[in-house]
Amino acid sequence: LEQVGRMWSNLEFEMDRNAYNAGRGIGKSIALALAQSGAHVALLSRTKSELEEVAEIIKTKFNKKTLVFPVDTTNEAAVENAFSTTERELGKVTIVVANAGYGLWRPFVYMDFGGDWWREMELNVKAPMFLAQLAIKSMRENNEGTFIAISSSAACISSGTLFPHLV
Repeated sequence: LEQVGRMWSNLEFEMDRNAYNAGRGIGKSIALALAQSGAHVALLSRTKSELEEVAEIIKTKFNKKTLVFPVDTTNEAAVENAFSTTERELGKVTIVVANAGYGLWRPFVYMDFGGDWWREMELNVKAPMFLAQLAIKSMRENNEGTFIAISSSAACISSGTLFPHLV
């Protein structure tokens, strides 16, 4: 990670059992590690106070610039605005980490396909794909960049309660 450049992190987990976003857990660890390696960091999640805490650590401990975006990653307009703001204020994005996820632990026969199930599909599939599209368009213009998508091992488990992960 010698030339880390700018890191734009889409890190959110809608809480069910565990919580991972840029303010805590895996997302926080990734953001801090990239800042330690020399990256300026833009953070996305719905929890502004946690993002601001991580941003303060990055600024004071690693002397790196940070941007905080308290947004729902399924809101494409908000994500696109955050991405363009990041490029305008921090420069071209060279690393993007997608760590958004939502785990619905409910037997398949009790799923609400209009609500909970669809929310899981939007957050676990649509949001990271939209982010990948934004990142790849930008990275192709600069002929460099890395997109990292983090997923749950639940996608590999066959279970009646994890059906949305198997689709």
